[in-house]
Amino acid sequence: MVQMARRTHGRIRGWTTDGLALILGLSLGGSLAWASVPVVHQRNKVFDPGRVEIPRGESVQFTNEDPFIHHLYIESPNFTYDSGDQRPGRMIRITFDQPGEYVLKCAIHLKMQLEISVK
Repeated sequence: MVQMARRTHGRIRGWTTDGLALILGLSLGGSLAWASVPVVHQRNKVFDPGRVEIPRGESVQFTNEDPFIHHLYIESPNFTYDSGDQRPGRMIRITFDQPGEYVLKCAIHLKMQLEISVK
């Protein structure tokens, strides 16, 4: 049995946001599968993890956890990307629509490389 959430001073009591999203999704004909975006952390001038495998059309989120700027880019025959300056704390999402093997690099910290395999 589903309980009704009570509203108290603009907040919903008795439910988490995820719980409400689940109920809303199911009521609209959704499934129990949650879409999760892989997160790559940039810290200590390293991508963590150092390799990501995703299906075509998936996004990857990049979070700059360093106290300095990064500048992400990809140069490949079927996909190019340039983030511009990525300040500390900034998150970037890149969607990969074409299958292939890609290498994401930082234009500032030349040893930073991430392998991305898109299936």
